[in-house]
Amino acid sequence: MAVTGTLDAAVEGYDPEWDPANRNEDFETFQTLVPEQHRFAEWPMSDTFDEAKVKPSFSTTDLIVTDDVTKLRWQRVLPDIYPGCNTRYNFVGRDRAIGSGCSWEEAQKYCGSPELAEELGGGEWRVPTKIELESILDLSRVNTVNPLLDTFPIEKVWTSSPYPNPYGLKLAWAIDFMEGYTFATGRFVGGRVRCVSSSKSEGGRLPNYEILIDVVRDLNTGLEWQHRPDSETRSWDDAHKFCQELDVAGGGWRLPLLKELLSIVDSTRFMSATFQKAFDLTPNGRFWSATEAINNRDSVYSVDFTYGSSQWEMPSVRHWVRCVR
Repeated sequence: MAVTGTLDAAVEGYDPEWDPANRNEDFETFQTLVPEQHRFAEWPMSDTFDEAKVKPSFSTTDLIVTDDVTKLRWQRVLPDIYPGCNTRYNFVGRDRAIGSGCSWEEAQKYCGSPELAEELGGGEWRVPTKIELESILDLSRVNTVNPLLDTFPIEKVWTSSPYPNPYGLKLAWAIDFMEGYTFATGRFVGGRVRCVSSSKSEGGRLPNYEILIDVVRDLNTGLEWQHRPDSETRSWDDAHKFCQELDVAGGGWRLPLLKELLSIVDSTRFMSATFQKAFDLTPNGRFWSATEAINNRDSVYSVDFTYGSSQWEMPSVRHWVRCVR
């Protein structure tokens, strides 16, 4: 039943997802929320695994963690209660106190507040973009974030990236740092937020690809991608074998790590959620990564290029393959 009025979950029969305030956003309005440079990494995607070209490196103070690779400065300690936020953060099925979470709009105000900037020693602070927040995933750990940022397990952390929902729901991207995957959720719900500061007011970059016949070179991450993905879906083991045996453009291919695969997601698009000039032949559906899920034995991460989300699943499932080197 559609109910109008205040976002008060205590009202009997009220479902905030049906509130007109949370629905019916046309795509023209959505586009005004998304700066062009919001979409892609402008630095290598560092990772702890052997295949990664760049390993993580951080510098710290009591209040700030600086990523030496991306040059992003991260808020180190999250407050129990966010000033100016009036929503509850739901953790393992239980609501915490009012202000323990922020709605998406509240998160923008909190990170941009002069009070936070003063607390953190100055600079411009904001909610991180999808690719920025994904850059600090550490999927080699049970709590999938670097220990320097590991305050307590966090199921929902906001990005500033709105989700291009075709049905008009007002959604945004968030990351589950307990499970290590990216998902979309209603902007009205309570989530945690870890603010970021950079030399730019908005994170990410415009697409920067060199497109050849068989290879797409990402000039910012340093990765080379198979231009045309495999023509059939494969199990995870077969996907590894396919990439190892691929002799296109001199060979040397492998299955990409999850963070590498996330770097070619275009968070402003759906069906398919990638830069069309470079990856125009990308089918809608899930693509295998090489990253195994430490939190869920015998599972592996994949990325859904229909919308741009990630999750884990059994390696016997058949998915698409795009190799990297």
